[in-house]
Amino acid sequence: MTATKLKPVDVVVVGTGVVGSILCKELADAGLKVVGLERGRMIDPQHDFAMPYAHDELKFDRHSDIFQNLSRETITFRNNLSETALPMREMGSFKPGECVGGTAAHWGTHTRRFLPWDFETRSRTIERYGKGQIPENCTSQDWGITYEELEPYYDQFEHLYGVASAGPRTDCLRTGSRRSDCRPCHQPRTDVRTDRNTAPVHHR
Repeated sequence: MTATKLKPVDVVVVGTGVVGSILCKELADAGLKVVGLERGRMIDPQHDFAMPYAHDELKFDRHSDIFQNLSRETITFRNNLSETALPMREMGSFKPGECVGGTAAHWGTHTRRFLPWDFETRSRTIERYGKGQIPENCTSQDWGITYEELEPYYDQFEHLYGVASAGPRTDCLRTGSRRSDCRPCHQPRTDVRTDRNTAPVHHR
């Protein structure tokens, strides 16, 4: 088999899921030439997700059409150190995508932020309820990063990914958040695969 030599680029991103697509976009915006490699196929929402075929449980759920084939590649899991780790053949609600866009092609579109308490659960529990509320053998720790430190990156992701607020439930937003600036759109921003500096995604 003869290898095809493509034009050189500055950055190669392996995997074009949620994270990979964001990396491609941000690096291209910085002026770099980027190519994304994806082993899955290109999705055409107008065809693949057209009604009534979007509800084809056999195709999507049983035959893993756009999901990672767990009979070919999976992770192992054990409940404790005394068990032998066995391969997982069912992922429940977490189904890694195997297509251009990855899990972003079928995710539930929920992007709730962690609360400040979540980042400092141990120290805030002790501060509010006392050390007696933490068992002696509990090894829990704070994250080591606070909500305030992470908040600008929440804003950046939500703006980049087109996260929108609808209705009055915007109390989770802080001053300066750009989420409320965004309006729901009919087509996800990740459908845009190329721009002036980004080569088309290569997939097989």
